[in-house]
Amino acid sequence: MRQLHTPGRLYHSFLAKVATGRQLKLAEVRKVARGRIWTGQDALELGLVDKLGGLRDAIAAAKQRAGLPQVIDVQDLPLVASSMSNMLLTQPSWSVAVFNQ
Repeated sequence: MRQLHTPGRLYHSFLAKVATGRQLKLAEVRKVARGRIWTGQDALELGLVDKLGGLRDAIAAAKQRAGLPQVIDVQDLPLVASSMSNMLLTQPSWSVAVFNQ
């Protein structure tokens, strides 16, 4: 039988990933998170993100971390949405970026 992910389990999993990624104790992350959604500036001040930027900044950082040259072309593809993502992502302009080598 397939196990369903309850919102509580998903939230705990998310907090655990944040704690691991930010090298923080889970209790520290819970204290900061408190079920809230933070603005980028607030997240920066709380140490939840390294810096602020947009999609192109994130792509450049990902290329650098992966050891890829910055000149590698990135192609935007339309997002093929499932019914769940249709509920969550209602803007038709959303897309994903794929690295071309």
